[in-house]
Amino acid sequence: MSYHSVMQWLFYFYLYCFLGWIFESAVVSISQRRLVNRGFMKGPFLPIYGFGALSILLSTLPVRARPFLVFLVGLLAATILEYITGVLMERLFKVRYWDYSHKRFNLNGHICLSSSLAWGGFSLLLTTFIHPRLEQFAAILPPLVPDVTVYVVSAWFLYDFTTSFHSAFSLRELLEKDEALKREIEALRTRLSEMEARYAQARSSVNEHIDALRDTTEDAFNARLARLEALPEEMRRELTQRSARMHQAMAELRSRISEKPDLRRLLRRNPGATSLRYARSFSDIRQALENAVKKNHPPHKGA
Repeated sequence: MSYHSVMQWLFYFYLYCFLGWIFESAVVSISQRRLVNRGFMKGPFLPIYGFGALSILLSTLPVRARPFLVFLVGLLAATILEYITGVLMERLFKVRYWDYSHKRFNLNGHICLSSSLAWGGFSLLLTTFIHPRLEQFAAILPPLVPDVTVYVVSAWFLYDFTTSFHSAFSLRELLEKDEALKREIEALRTRLSEMEARYAQARSSVNEHIDALRDTTEDAFNARLARLEALPEEMRRELTQRSARMHQAMAELRSRISEKPDLRRLLRRNPGATSLRYARSFSDIRQALENAVKKNHPPHKGA
């Protein structure tokens, strides 16, 4: 492939990333009733549309004269791309940035019939109307304009993708850390169950304190333990040690959340994002990010 062809396809790729961003942002903004900068990246790019458009254009070249085959081949090419992208992103980041689980005829929540049919319709629209006009537009541009555009946008795109990737990976780390805290609390409950026969009188009182563990300071929690006269020293010591570990981990988690406004923006760009593996932690962290912003930027009160 020649240098000119590579630059031309990159130019089209960025155009379709931008047009896809406009379309998705408009649809989601209407459904959310607020302006949404849609997508995994911060800038006006939705790579799935860029790659989807190119995969449709290239795969339908042999059948371009037969509309039904354009519909079918484009549908298959884009659907396969969407499924592979969804699977890879969920495995890498532990989050689904789109989820079709609530729709009929879906496959593992990554693709669904209605989305695939939309890709087929888009294939016809792309090959018969959109792309021919973009080709005409590109043909009248001075040769230097597409090349300069590609170089400038490539630098922007790579920087944006790198920082967005880092944000998504930071979210994964927070999910894993929060999930570890939940496992530690559950392990503490299990330990209490094992001690039930020996410490039946104390167990019900301690469980009330375990329920409040995440909402109390370490000193307050230990003070409450000290007031439980029926609690044996062995159990008191174990709970105190576990309390210290968990409160330290929670403090680190809250500190990282407060320092990560980019994560809040990432989730606001993807309001339908979910995490099957870390569902509770995902919900807790989303709420914690919103609360951190409200704490740092309280709403102005009228005079």
